[in-house]
Amino acid sequence: MAPASVLEQERRALAHLQQGNHAEAEHLLRALLAGGKARASTALNLAGLCTRDGRWQEALDLLETALSLDPAYAAAHFNRGNVQRVRGDLDAAVASYRRALELQADFPGAVPLLAQTLCEQGDHAAAAALLGQALDRQPEEPELHFLLGNALLHQGDPTAAAGAYRQALTLRAAFPEAHCNLGNACQQLGQSEGAIAAYRQALALLPTFAEASFNLANVLREQGSLAEAIQLYRQTLAHNPNQPEACCNLGNTLRESGDPAGAVAAYRQALQLKDDFAEAHSNLGATLQQLGDVQAAITAFRHALVLRPHYPEALSNLGNALEELGEHTEAVEVFEQAIAQQHDYADAHFNLGLTLLHTGAWARGWEEYEWRWRRRETQNDRLSTARPLWQPGSSGRVLAWGEQGIGDVVMFASQIPQLHLLCDALTVRTDARLLPLFRRSFHPDIRFKGQGDPLGEEEHDHHIPLGSLGRFLRRKPLAFQAAAAGFLRADASRAAALRRRLLGEAPGRLIGVSWRSSVKRSPAREKSLPLLELAATLGSLDARLLTLQYGDTDTDLREVREQQGLELATAADIDLFHDLDGLAALIEACDVVVTISNVTAHLAGALGKPTLLLVPHNCDWRWGHQGETTQWYDAVTVLRQGQPADWSGPLLAVARLLG
Repeated sequence: MAPASVLEQERRALAHLQQGNHAEAEHLLRALLAGGKARASTALNLAGLCTRDGRWQEALDLLETALSLDPAYAAAHFNRGNVQRVRGDLDAAVASYRRALELQADFPGAVPLLAQTLCEQGDHAAAAALLGQALDRQPEEPELHFLLGNALLHQGDPTAAAGAYRQALTLRAAFPEAHCNLGNACQQLGQSEGAIAAYRQALALLPTFAEASFNLANVLREQGSLAEAIQLYRQTLAHNPNQPEACCNLGNTLRESGDPAGAVAAYRQALQLKDDFAEAHSNLGATLQQLGDVQAAITAFRHALVLRPHYPEALSNLGNALEELGEHTEAVEVFEQAIAQQHDYADAHFNLGLTLLHTGAWARGWEEYEWRWRRRETQNDRLSTARPLWQPGSSGRVLAWGEQGIGDVVMFASQIPQLHLLCDALTVRTDARLLPLFRRSFHPDIRFKGQGDPLGEEEHDHHIPLGSLGRFLRRKPLAFQAAAAGFLRADASRAAALRRRLLGEAPGRLIGVSWRSSVKRSPAREKSLPLLELAATLGSLDARLLTLQYGDTDTDLREVREQQGLELATAADIDLFHDLDGLAALIEACDVVVTISNVTAHLAGALGKPTLLLVPHNCDWRWGHQGETTQWYDAVTVLRQGQPADWSGPLLAVARLLG
């Protein structure tokens, strides 16, 4: 075949190719190749047809043929690099791209693809150097600035990366990928608002851009904008339904927003897409535990650990589930494994501390309990002060400040008298609702301030959270004894007047009752019990029942009245939530208190009032893990469920003790 005929047949093949007649084009090109008259371009074009169909090895063989015909054929080297990159042979692809650039320094697309391949190899420095040289020749090329930003971001230089992305956007404003990656750089720099703006701009240009909607959702979730984050995760999955990470993060956000059932569905969708997704297994387990299915949760955690044996979060979650089942020894072992994998894992340290405190391992438990301040949930709760933390032996003026809920503040306040003896002057800052009670109960030299009251740094030399005092003052059981008899004093005259009003002058027995906690727990650890069940036990006693329950109790009281014919006494003039001194006076007016674990229990114990405390099978650490006594309050008798969610045992004990 004459050269002219070869050219003519190749032109005909290319015309067929442009018209979409791929089979006819391939037939003509193969005929040329079989006739032994083909040029290097013939093999190149035929290789291009093979790559369209994913016939990678055939394409590679044809490109080798092209290079045997023309070793200096830059396009063949470039296309060979493309095929090698697709096949995962990155070293060979880099060599092919470099050869193409040696033969033609401005070969279209070679620099960007070589830079991307170098980044895929992890050689971001080489990619940045290559792109820098290319930008010296083509400073107005936005794609090169964009790729340079990618290389710099992977090198750990988000500031320089952001500059490169901004330069790319100066040259091409409608560049959604550059906006998105600028958002990534801003996020690494801690510039959340800049990241949000960049992601929103990317989505304005390309609403179907799944990476941008996913990244924006992640930032908004961190900021607490859960509803919009959920909508964006769903948007991401609408455009890219095969993204298990988006399913998992959607599950996390649904769980945080109070939709555990929706979270379970999202985690299961993630696992359908990627069954070896350890994080989804672990988070599914945590949500199942929240829903009360602890055994299924443990199965999920163990599945995660089969996939990733040294997964700290799954180990910590497994420890929590074991602790909930009362398997304290194994829980401690698992928490320690989590900490061995990640020494600074605050949640594992904190949960280990709670388990140790639960079992009475006070000294070590308090040390681990200090990790609460490194947890994300409580980092913002710490007092902002430049003063050093108090410890025994420190002289000067001390500020002790309340943390967590009212019940914990009352419990930890048992240590205030001892702390007062160990410092020159003491100021206690706490919830204003406790001030009247505390001022009456503790030494007059102690200053008490509400949390909203002004307090200057010059007023104290050291500070300590009340919850940290146990680390120094409650390391052994003997250390609890002095305060356990009771350390708070109610308003005696107010209590006496309330008792006369509720009982009259005739002798009688007044039993205070509280049955509900506002703290949400898993079903197995639910602290509240129906008033109907409690009233059925107490209604037959020769006593008047007085509600000590704060919050809206109208429905509960009406049910008891209508179904059992029992009328509980109330002190309508006392706001049991805001007037804690009034609640203390009501407790003092009673002969005995029957309550679940809430503020009432702590106030009654601190007042030394005989108290029957009904707790779940595996209750909070504050009440220990066995027996009827608690180190904190001598007056409290702890009545534990025999089985999870079964109050029959504690209620029978109440009837026996009060009958």
